[in-house]
Amino acid sequence: GNLCLGGSIGRYAGHVLNSGATGEFSLTIDVSALPQPMGTVSAAAGDLWYFQAWFRDSILGFPSSNFTDGAAVLFR
Repeated sequence: GNLCLGGSIGRYAGHVLNSGATGEFSLTIDVSALPQPMGTVSAAAGDLWYFQAWFRDSILGFPSSNFTDGAAVLFR
């Protein structure tokens, strides 16, 4: 996968999740504390934010990592 994000990228450090056999995971997002490089900010109505997950995988028994498709979220 491709990293679809650019510019100032915040990340949810320490949020290691396991997708299990279904290949799905969920993370509750606090819209009043979205991570940015210099701290957290609140989302405001009309803001468009993009999210993407980085995951580890195994291909033919060899460790690998990849990115999910990006998701756009319009806050109202």
